Amino acid sequence: MVIAQTRGRRVVGCLSVSALLLTAAATLAPAATLDEQTCDQLKREIGQLEGLGARDNLAKGAQWGKANLKSAQLEQVKKLIEMDEAVAFRCPRPKPKPDPALQAKAKAVPKAVPKVQAAAGGVAQDVAKPKPKPKPAPVAAVGGQGEAPAASAPPKPKPRPPQQPKAPDVYVPPKAPPAQ
Repeated sequence: MVIAQTRGRRVVGCLSVSALLLTAAATLAPAATLDEQTCDQLKREIGQLEGLGARDNLAKGAQWGKANLKSAQLEQVKKLIEMDEAVAFRCPRPKPKPDPALQAKAKAVPKAVPKVQAAAGGVAQDVAKPKPKPKPAPVAAVGGQGEAPAASAPPKPKPRPPQQPKAPDVYVPPKAPPAQ
C-alpha cells in the first residue's frame, strides 16, 4: 500500500514537472512576424498615443505615473509600451543600404591563402609559394686553405632571465611564534 502511494506521487510529480516545462517552452517560442499593413496600423496608433502625451508620461517614470496619472492615462502608457514592443520585435525591418566606402574597403582586402588538407598527416598547410631557404655558408676545403667567415655563424640566442620562484598553490598557515 505504501509503495503504491509513493509511486503515484512520483508519477504525479513527473507529470507536473513535464507540464510545467511544456508550458515554459510554449511561452518562449518566438512570435510570428506581422504583415506590413498591421505594422503600419500599429505605427499610426503609436503616433496617436504620442499626440495624447503617453510618451511624455512614460519618460517621467513609474513612480511619478502611479502617483499622478489617472487609470485611463496609465492604460495609454501600457498600450504604448506593448505596441512599441510589437513594432520593434515583430515587424519586418528594412535592410540598410550598403555603404559604398565599406564596400570599397572590403574589395581592397586581400583574400586569405587557401589551405589544403594533407592526405597522410591531416594537418592543414598553406598553398602559397614556399619561402626560399637560405643557402649554407661554404665550408673550408679539406686542405685547410681558409676558414669560413665569422659573419656566416648563426647568432647565439639570448639567455633567458632567471625565473622567480612561484608561490605555492596551497594555503600554508603562518608559523606561530614559539610559546614561552
